[in-house]
Amino acid sequence: DHATQRILRVFIVIATGLFAAGVVFAYFIVLPKAIAFLTNFDDSLYNIQIRASYYLSFTSMVLLASGLAFEMPIFILALVRLGVLNSGTLRRNRRIGYVSVLVVAILLPTVDPVSLAFEVIPLVLLFELSIWASVLLERRWAAQIEARRKRAAQALDRVYNPLLYW
Repeated sequence: DHATQRILRVFIVIATGLFAAGVVFAYFIVLPKAIAFLTNFDDSLYNIQIRASYYLSFTSMVLLASGLAFEMPIFILALVRLGVLNSGTLRRNRRIGYVSVLVVAILLPTVDPVSLAFEVIPLVLLFELSIWASVLLERRWAAQIEARRKRAAQALDRVYNPLLYW
């Protein structure tokens, strides 16, 4: 179906863009702060020597986790589309959402409070964006469902009352 393919293309573009934004954000904002903290923490007491394998695994984990965390709006919109959540529930339970976002940010590979703050701020903004997107898309989906119902009712009416349409 052409409409399904179009929706799938838009979904893939948005998901790729969000993932890339998360990776870029982590690479340019979070990683420099985290690496600086890790390499300068008690450097007067320790001889800091970074192994390439540890550095690369830490860096790739941070980039992957941030990219996946930036996919949150798509996850929330999917739950709204499936009917598990709705925009009213999201708006009423914003505080729970903020705490959930904080928990997700804490679970990301972060090493200091500054990196945590840098990770929480965009996640909260993405959470708010997903709430407002769910409001707009719920209205759009409701209008589409209503239009389909009207077309179906007209089709049934034509089948059962053909004389009205002559």
